[in-house]
Amino acid sequence: MAVSLTNCRMAEGVYNINKLYQEIKSRGYSGGKSILKSYVRLFRPLAKPSAKDCFPLAPKLLVIDDMGYLPLDNLGAIMLFHLVSMRYERGSIINLTCRLLG
Repeated sequence: MAVSLTNCRMAEGVYNINKLYQEIKSRGYSGGKSILKSYVRLFRPLAKPSAKDCFPLAPKLLVIDDMGYLPLDNLGAIMLFHLVSMRYERGSIINLTCRLLG
């Protein structure tokens, strides 16, 4: 009974262990939270990586070398803008180039 109720609630998108535990305990479940937690973990969807997980934010200093050596297309310019935006107030950027940017 507890498994079918838990599966039904997870199908509705409820993965909160405390909430599920209270619901099935009120219906006679005598097991512990750790067993429930282990069971729910098998079905919980994986978290999608955020945008900041895809960009190099961890280094304190990011060096971009030879900027302007090759021209940037629109996608490259957008990606550079996002890289600089994501690192804003999180780390330093040194841009090495022989050309003026602007």
